[in-house]
Amino acid sequence: MKSDNGGRDLRLDLVLGVLTGRLSQQTQDCIASNGDVNQQALTQVSTSRQDNHKLKADGYNSSREFIVLPSRKLPRWLLPLGNPAIAVKSFDIYAPYARSGRILKWIANGLLLSGWTGFPQNRVLVSFSGRLPLEELVHQLTGESHPIFSFSMGTPGRFQKLTVQVMGPDGAILGYMKLPLTELAQERVRHEAAVLKGLENSALRPYVPRLLYAGPWEHGYLVFQSALTGAPGPTVLTSKHDKLLNTMHEVHSVSKPGPALVEYVAQRWRNFAPQLGRTWNEIGNEILHCCAQALASSSVMCGLMHGDFTPWNSKLSHGELLVFDWESAEEEAPLDWDLFHFHVQTASCLRRQLSLPRKDRGVECYWLYLLYSVARLAEAGPTTKPAIDYRERLARDQLESRPGKWAATSAAPLSYSHRSGS
Repeated sequence: MKSDNGGRDLRLDLVLGVLTGRLSQQTQDCIASNGDVNQQALTQVSTSRQDNHKLKADGYNSSREFIVLPSRKLPRWLLPLGNPAIAVKSFDIYAPYARSGRILKWIANGLLLSGWTGFPQNRVLVSFSGRLPLEELVHQLTGESHPIFSFSMGTPGRFQKLTVQVMGPDGAILGYMKLPLTELAQERVRHEAAVLKGLENSALRPYVPRLLYAGPWEHGYLVFQSALTGAPGPTVLTSKHDKLLNTMHEVHSVSKPGPALVEYVAQRWRNFAPQLGRTWNEIGNEILHCCAQALASSSVMCGLMHGDFTPWNSKLSHGELLVFDWESAEEEAPLDWDLFHFHVQTASCLRRQLSLPRKDRGVECYWLYLLYSVARLAEAGPTTKPAIDYRERLARDQLESRPGKWAATSAAPLSYSHRSGS
């Protein structure tokens, strides 16, 4: 997103608008009948003591100050200032698994704990009277009168969304809000809300967040869900993963004809194959041809799929695996696809050697997973190119290891071009 003439990334304005903006009438009717909601909040770069006195004289009797990381021109996070321990706790919204990210967060937390507040140009002051609209929403839903917020801008792309970590004055996390920034992201967030609502009375209830609110906000949509507490999810598969996946399959499973599964993947693949280049088209056509033959008279067990089953979407609490971020869930997908995704994503993002799926899991389902996941990545936009490239190498290795010595006619690197509207 481009910057304004003052050098500020416009995403920052959007975050501040979420915090201070006017409630839509429908949302106001849903959450408050007599709340004390401020409608005229003022936001500005951190002010001097003299400016603060003037603001109070003008009726702005409350304020919230944030540090913008890494900078106001390149914002990724907004963290609340005023209490160093709370500032550190607020950075829990960022949970890196890669070594470089963990080091950078460790350095940032050390600075915040020492009382560091960054450069003045990277601080933002929000002045208001009464309650901010977002504070009123939290108060109505949780009873907390003085919530504290930190913000994450999300990954740029067609599914970008703003995530808000909501805390109490003691730093206890009350939940997380998601606010989609694009129409496609709104579809995903609405889908997640529907999935969580559908799981409320299922055997998965103890392992997923509670849906606290889902509905209109401003001119968009907002989902507020409870926080899952615990240690970061393991980066290797354990018996806890098996238990959770088995519970998911108990919630819903069905046997689907092999040809129907191949056609389902083929339809998704054809929507994005033209933008992936000749090599990927050859790989995709070969996979679909092989799977159509192998599964012509077979059935495949399918069931509830999380869709992004990875360490960073899980917590380990009291010996149980808890899973969040259900926006990519599907009701009837091959039972092994979550396992394949865990292997592939962990190896790709953490730069590990991939442990290939066992042969008894079915190589055809693995090939179809690769095509399906590439289609989903291509839908998100060009920022996913490294993940698509990684899957090309996996698919090429699989096909070239088969009898018959298949090889793509072009050995050139993947050509990935973003086409608007695709």
